[in-house]
Amino acid sequence: AKSPARLAQTALRWKLEGGRFKLKWKPHKGFEPVWNSKPGLGESGLSIWRVKAGSGAAAFSAGGSVVKQTVVFGHLACGSMTKPVEIRALEVTDTDETGWLKSGSTDKIDEFLSIFFPHPDKFEKVWMRMPTARGMQPIYMWRPVPPSKDFVALGTVATVEDEEPPNDAVRCAHRSFCKDLPTGE
Repeated sequence: AKSPARLAQTALRWKLEGGRFKLKWKPHKGFEPVWNSKPGLGESGLSIWRVKAGSGAAAFSAGGSVVKQTVVFGHLACGSMTKPVEIRALEVTDTDETGWLKSGSTDKIDEFLSIFFPHPDKFEKVWMRMPTARGMQPIYMWRPVPPSKDFVALGTVATVEDEEPPNDAVRCAHRSFCKDLPTGE
């Protein structure tokens, strides 16, 4: 896959013109299990969950067409076997295509996401654990490799097979949306 060209200032300004795209952290409840530690008696276990992001197609509601997508940055780990709770996910809405008498086209939101939240070029395996007890599954952890130095990966992806995840499993974020945090000692 060819890496995207470095973004020009005009491309960065696109997100500010007219406020077409609304980015908001929204409560999210849709998750699918990826892996769990199958705890024994007295153990709480560990589980890893994938965010269900929807199909990417426009939905229709009483208010007309709704063009929005959830941006997935990685999988979630829980210190129990239950689904994650009180999780917020980044939701991007195309306000020009949402509402009554709107076409519901996803072309512009797809273009926006490919510019500011592209899929990684590939994944690097960063950790693995083989089963230690009967009935356990192996687990492999993968770090997304951003398409250029203009982007950062914000999460990891878990698999139960020693196969690289599909590139569309997560998205990277443009550096302009991120802030470096101090590291602990």
